[in-house]
Amino acid sequence: MPAEEDEFNLLEALRPVKSELRCVSCGYGVVAPEAPQSCPMCQSTEWEPVLWRPFSHRPDFPSETRRDSTRRSA
Repeated sequence: MPAEEDEFNLLEALRPVKSELRCVSCGYGVVAPEAPQSCPMCQSTEWEPVLWRPFSHRPDFPSETRRDSTRRSA
C-alpha cells in the first residue's frame, strides 16, 4: 500500500463525524455531519463552526471580567 494512501486513510479516520455549527444570523446551534441548507429559525444559509471550549462551562472558569489585567495582584 503506498504511503499517500495510508496517510489519506489516517486523515479520514481522524475527521470528526459531526460538527457543532451556529447560524451566523440568529445564533441557532446544530450538531450535524454537514451544515443544513438553511436555519430552521431564520432561514439564513450562513453557518460557522463553534469553537470547542471544554472548560468554559465550569463554575470556576474565569469570566471575561475576571481576566482583566488590572485585577492581578503582585
